[in-house]
Amino acid sequence: MYAGNQIFSHFLRQSHYHH
Repeated sequence: MYAGNQIFSHFLRQSHYHH
């Protein structure tokens, strides 16, 4: 479940960027 962590990190960063 390591790949999921990487995707989660990317998603979280994108969310912050959009905010």
